[in-house]
Amino acid sequence: MRWRTLGAATALALGVGAFTGHAQTKISGEELAMFPASIAMGTRSQRVASVATRSGKVPPRVDWAISNPGVASIAPHGSSVDIKALSPGRALVTARLNGRSATASITVADEADLRLGTTRWSVPPIAGLVPRPLLDAFRVDDDGAELFAIDADPMKRFAVVRALTSSGTLVWQRTVRGTPWAGDRFGGLLVRLGALDEPSRGLARIDRLRGKAAAWRYRARGDLEDFAEADDGTIFLVEQTRPRLAGSQSGGTQVVALDGRTGLDVGHYALPVSTWQTSGTCVPKAALVRHPSQVGSLGEGADGAVYAQLLLVHDSWTRVCEKGRPVLGRGRFRASRELQLVRLTRKGFTPVRTLWRADTEGVDSADRLRAIEDVDPGPIVELKSGELVAMRTHVTVDAGGRVSGRLHIARIARGEVVREVVRAENLGSTSKGWRVLVDAPDSPWAYVADGVSLQAIDLGAGTTVWSLDTAALPFQALDGRAVVANDAARNQVMEINQRGMVLRTFPARIDDARIAAPGQAVIHGIDPQTRSVVEVQEPGYVDSAWSSMVDIDTSFPEARRRFADFLVETR
Repeated sequence: MRWRTLGAATALALGVGAFTGHAQTKISGEELAMFPASIAMGTRSQRVASVATRSGKVPPRVDWAISNPGVASIAPHGSSVDIKALSPGRALVTARLNGRSATASITVADEADLRLGTTRWSVPPIAGLVPRPLLDAFRVDDDGAELFAIDADPMKRFAVVRALTSSGTLVWQRTVRGTPWAGDRFGGLLVRLGALDEPSRGLARIDRLRGKAAAWRYRARGDLEDFAEADDGTIFLVEQTRPRLAGSQSGGTQVVALDGRTGLDVGHYALPVSTWQTSGTCVPKAALVRHPSQVGSLGEGADGAVYAQLLLVHDSWTRVCEKGRPVLGRGRFRASRELQLVRLTRKGFTPVRTLWRADTEGVDSADRLRAIEDVDPGPIVELKSGELVAMRTHVTVDAGGRVSGRLHIARIARGEVVREVVRAENLGSTSKGWRVLVDAPDSPWAYVADGVSLQAIDLGAGTTVWSLDTAALPFQALDGRAVVANDAARNQVMEINQRGMVLRTFPARIDDARIAAPGQAVIHGIDPQTRSVVEVQEPGYVDSAWSSMVDIDTSFPEARRRFADFLVETR
């Protein structure tokens, strides 16, 4: 593998655009943009707005003005301005530079506190681009970003990343030729290089000019499938090398550990492979083909280690032929599935325990696929106590060829499964995916939603505490076993107590709801109509001591591929 560590001055060599945040370069005749573009304020409150060019350049000084000084006063500070509410009403704050101007609309309410569900500020999408879901940032200082707004080229050639503070001001902006992946431990962003949403073998780290770590680029041997980051900033990557030709032995799965500050390879090793074996009178000689094993989402665990679920698949088929054609019912198959919990370090991986195993064999009847139960490894979540929660989906094929799954949630302590909960009812909407919010200030609970129902499960007792028929998705766990969920279809946020009673609701036009700034009584997300990044007023909730939210794909792509391959191989 090749790697390169680059300073900010040579960031263009990454092929991901140039740094534009805080750049004191000569400003051309570019159009200006305000961050945020609209602000709602209560009386006696204060806000901050900033200005940048369309490409994200920050001018050293700007001429500021306000249309109605009786509504709010302004105090300029170069490219930013402090805004203080004076009386109810509306006004426009204008920034002017080189004959260009940009405005932000200011609304001061006739009350000290904004009403619940009010949009406090908004940042519109970039014209001509397609907004994507927000990415969370790891804030490392008061001036750092708290979320990343992503706007993509419709032709998927590039994406524009805007790093925003919780007040809607711009920290930095970059144009990248790749897919923004996730924030890292040092306040920057990891990007998979290449065409958007396509397999990638390159990873780059981008950040503002004076970030906590330098920009770097890493070139992988295989497709980048997943990553996790330990407390010390070590990045663990899962790389899949798939066979280029049928029967090739080159496929495999590799874990690579990178130093998050430099992008240097500090450890790499292969994971066990899966196999397909063919024998019998239909083939001249027995053949063994190796395939990459499937690894679930990586998750940080106790002592800074990273854990994952590894699925090993070993299938075999004995074919019987007459006159050169396979005879149905004469051949036999064997399908073996083993799901392991493994611990990843810089030096290697250690199997912790087998979570599930199934060995199925039989004749090549028309029902052979229905005899096989497959598994999709899911995410790993660490609890405050250091215990782990491992989620997986059991996938089956019915008589009509339809694939369905049921969710298993296992609580693991000291390497042993102390409780496993299976949830199949009302969780069959495979087109919408599953949202799981795990909350564990003491004993763990899981809130599971699929866009049709929302359930609260006590993972200590293994029981369902309550269930509601609602499309709302949980995004915030509160003190006292309450949960906050967002129903984007109804433009409504709801608070549900530990007994499943809806305590209150308030209107809020927001999608992709998340808490980017805990303890500030605000929600961040996307306006479903304008596609603007917004901050919305919510009650002053007391967050629980610990929670983690994950989304689970229910299209089961790997399981579907294995079912299809098995059908082709045994036709």
